[in-house]
Amino acid sequence: MFRTRILGIDHRHRQPLAGGENRVEWTVRVPRPPLWWPTELGDQPLNDVVLDVATEDGLVSDTTVRTIGFRSVRMRDHVWEVNGERLFLRGAIVPPLDRHLASVTTESTGRDLELARDAGLNLLRVAGHISAPALYEAADRSGMLLWQDMPLTGGYHRGVRGQAARQAREMVDLLGHHPSVVVWCGHDAPDPVDRTRAAPRLMAQQWPTWNRTVLDRAVHRALDQADPSRPIISHSGVLPNLPYLDDADSHLWFGWYSGRRGDLADYLDRLPRVGRFVSAFGSQSVPEDSPALTDGTLDPSTWPDVDLEGLASRYGAEAEVLVRRFPPADRPDRESWASATRQHQADLLRIQVEALRRRKYRPTGGFALDRLLDGAPAISGSLLDHRRVPKPAYGAVAAACAETIVVADPPPLSITPRSTLECRVLVVHDGRTPIHHVRVDAVLTVAGREQARSWGGSIEADSVTLVGTIRHQLGDATGEVLLDLRVTRTSPPGGPPADGRTATNHYRGHIGAG
Repeated sequence: MFRTRILGIDHRHRQPLAGGENRVEWTVRVPRPPLWWPTELGDQPLNDVVLDVATEDGLVSDTTVRTIGFRSVRMRDHVWEVNGERLFLRGAIVPPLDRHLASVTTESTGRDLELARDAGLNLLRVAGHISAPALYEAADRSGMLLWQDMPLTGGYHRGVRGQAARQAREMVDLLGHHPSVVVWCGHDAPDPVDRTRAAPRLMAQQWPTWNRTVLDRAVHRALDQADPSRPIISHSGVLPNLPYLDDADSHLWFGWYSGRRGDLADYLDRLPRVGRFVSAFGSQSVPEDSPALTDGTLDPSTWPDVDLEGLASRYGAEAEVLVRRFPPADRPDRESWASATRQHQADLLRIQVEALRRRKYRPTGGFALDRLLDGAPAISGSLLDHRRVPKPAYGAVAAACAETIVVADPPPLSITPRSTLECRVLVVHDGRTPIHHVRVDAVLTVAGREQARSWGGSIEADSVTLVGTIRHQLGDATGEVLLDLRVTRTSPPGGPPADGRTATNHYRGHIGAG
């Protein structure tokens, strides 16, 4: 007999068992349970479910208690809903939280999730591993959503298919009761990564491979059979391809492997479906107090010669990409070189997060940048180093992930001489209530001369609103271009004073910049 107790319900299920392992399923109906919500949508009520396994004469042979929350999750074309409420996902990858596993505690994990929330994030992608139990428990309590990868990264031998399917079922058994886990992903980056290209070749990923076509389908089926209640993504880092067009998501490295930070927006203009969910992007940077600056890996006496092998083996850096993107010979010393990596990372993430947010639901459903933090001393794309010291990118992401932002599309970064500068001004609002009275101001400065525009109106809840368009004939102008944007909540005629909250943005570009 299987006895289940939750919220005053006492349910009993009887089923004969065979010798060996038995998998038994039953349903307990709970009328109108309190719903668990992501933190920005509501509360996180949790309830204990007590399960007893007993013989027919009532002798209890085992008891277990799981803490659960009631919620539904739906994904269609990477537009996500929790309990029927649409939600844009602002996420970041998390690696293992600490290389010393015993150091991961309830308190430390709670601080990590607080840092994620303060950066404006509502999703963490647990990439390529199963994290410490404290992470899932803290996410349940705090309302942080989790994207859970299978521990499969890269290519695998043909003999692993059965084992991978078994591990998929075991992952569901281990983590399936956590309401914070909203999606399973079967395989991280199954194709080889070309570190000279910002995006994979579209046609190359249309051809079948054993990993994508056989292994990932087997894992997908195993996950779906074990847990039909959650969306399943077959693999990450794969452009849309048959048969899983709807669940494909992309890894796009513009401004890192190749190209410029603004090229992501141009790429998504050409291939919008590729941007439905970007599950890895960013740029690596050297933390200000990195041990690499003191242990001889970046030796000042040999500058600008850099120990590429040491950067890769000790700190996990993509060292060849790093020195290709930031040639050491272009900087007078290692400190200025390291600072340049951090500033580039901050600028890139701000521009690219804005590019994804202004495509909200059309077609982008969210993103997961690479990454929130490091679990050990590293040179990576993290916003926080292994001691949780913020890099400049942390503040840049927090600004770009604020509830309400004002952005330019396209941002005036590199401008062709003698052209017409034209960009749209949009307000992105992730709040659940509309803003009925706002004023948007734009000041464009070209070669020292200012041009100001203002607009008024209202902003709908959970929306992207086109406010207006700025146009300027450049003529013979050269040099720097500045664009300052501000959105301010205003008072209705005869109404109470507004709270005066504002959101600002600032762009700096150059005419003729490459």
